[in-house]
Amino acid sequence: MPFLHIFTTISRTQIPDNFGPMLARLLSQTLRNKTADRVAVHIVGDQYISIGDNQEQQPIALVYLRSIGSMDFPDNRKTVRAVTDYIHTNLGIEPSRIRMILQNYSTDMIASGGQLVCDQLQPPQ
Repeated sequence: MPFLHIFTTISRTQIPDNFGPMLARLLSQTLRNKTADRVAVHIVGDQYISIGDNQEQQPIALVYLRSIGSMDFPDNRKTVRAVTDYIHTNLGIEPSRIRMILQNYSTDMIASGGQLVCDQLQPPQ
């Protein structure tokens, strides 16, 4: 159940309507055992974000990807490249202005439908 959060300086009106669903589909191809219908994409535009002391007004994106057990070094490289390229192509943000943090969670750290994922994975008794 991956969660992708993007905070960006660009206006919400500049984000295509299909941006989230297409990004979910892309993530389902780069993350192991994750289907697009399980990927949540959260995009927040019109943010005040700065990097360093640079006064440039170029667009910026801060990206946080959280997932359960589908992240390792080779997968992370592939995912970071795919997400960065997608944001660059669809939002026009330069790769050097995109920062990304990946977090791998255990099943006792994420919930859906009022239950921890670890409880959902237990066989019925």
